[in-house]
Parts: sequence; structure tokens; C-alpha cells
Amino acid sequence: MRKIVAAVDAPASLRDWLWNDPDGLLQLGQPLVQKMCVRTIVRLEIENEPVVVKRYVERSFRHLLKQMIQPSRAHRCYRDTLYLRKGGFPTPAPLAFREDRFGPFRGRSFYAYNYQPGETLLKSCRHLTNQRLLRNYVSQIVNIWQMQRDLQVSLHDANPGNFIVDRAGKIWVIDLDKLRHETQQARLDQRLQNSLDFLLQGVFGDQSIIRFGKRKFDQMMARPSNGKIAA
Repeated sequence: MRKIVAAVDAPASLRDWLWNDPDGLLQLGQPLVQKMCVRTIVRLEIENEPVVVKRYVERSFRHLLKQMIQPSRAHRCYRDTLYLRKGGFPTPAPLAFREDRFGPFRGRSFYAYNYQPGETLLKSCRHLTNQRLLRNYVSQIVNIWQMQRDLQVSLHDANPGNFIVDRAGKIWVIDLDKLRHETQQARLDQRLQNSLDFLLQGVFGDQSIIRFGKRKFDQMMARPSNGKIAA
């Protein structure tokens, strides 16, 4: 009726809560955001470790049927995070996931990962005028897009709220819910182009900074990808 996978360094009490009472665990946390599919996202402290827990509930019967025969959203996030972090991608470490099961079929799922403190990229850049720092942020963003290309994935969701800047000025990606693994280079490159344009326009009001980002992106795209997918 249930399945749980946890990292070896995940807090023992987190594993116990997810196995026995994941809904009760959510009641202990501070709500962070609400979405149509992700009904609950909370932050809490477990054994002095800041943790984020998500509960996924599909929003329609069609999505539910699809979910029942595929890995759950929590399973995909756990798996994808491990894959991306192995390639150096800046995203918080996964801790555990749980699926409600009905034989071979999946129901609700829960995903827990390390909380990454910081401000959203949009808030960090809203009133920033330091050109050097703005260009540093843009360069980091382009590097993240380079890693997507090399790892043959696209975030598919370049919402500025999904990017966090920590105290050291490092940008982290905190939401992989819509990550896609790509099989064609041309389609991947187009999706990366579209998502980068969306992010730059949504965050930076300085057109010179946006042009700088597009030049860096074009230079990156001119180099061969380290990934091996169909052209």
C-alpha cells in the first residue's frame, strides 16, 4: 500500500513520519506556496535540519489515470535531482519520497529535500543596480542552461520564483517538477532558448543586461554540447 525511498543520511524521524503519517508531518510545517497540482509545500525542522516536504495530488481524472501507471511525481523529482546533482547542477539534495500504492498503481506522493535558504532571484535583482553583480547572476544563469544542455534536460518552467540566491550569491534551482528529458538536440535547444528569454525578461529590467545574457547564451550554443542526443 506504500513505498518509501530515503537517502542514507536522511533524518530517521523524517523516514518514520513519511512512512506512518505524512499528512501529520505536513501539519507541523510552515506553508510555503500553493499550486494546482502541488497542493501543499511546507518547511519544517527535523532533527535540527531544515527540510521542505511536498505533497502531490493530481488535479484531474486524466492526470490521475496517467499517474497510476507511471512513476509518481515525487519519485521523478527524487530520481531527477540525483541525476542533476551528479552533473554539478545547483539544486538542493533529495532526502526521501513516499508513494501511496494500490498494487502496481500509484496514488498520492510526498517528496522531501533539503531547504535552501535565500531570496528569490526576482527579489534579489528588483532594485539592484550593480552591473558587475547583475552580470554575475546572468553568467550563473547561462551556466545553468549549459548544464541543462549537457545533461539533456530542460526545466520547462523558468518561473523566477524557482531560482534562489543564497548569501554567497550562488543561484539555486529549487523546483524540478516539470523537468523534461530530451531526445532531440534541436528541440532541446529551442526550449532552452525560449525558457532563457522568458527568465531574463521576467527578472531583469535593464535591457543591456538582457542583451549581455543573450550574447552569453549564443556563445554557449555555438559550442558543441557534451550530451549525446539526436540532432
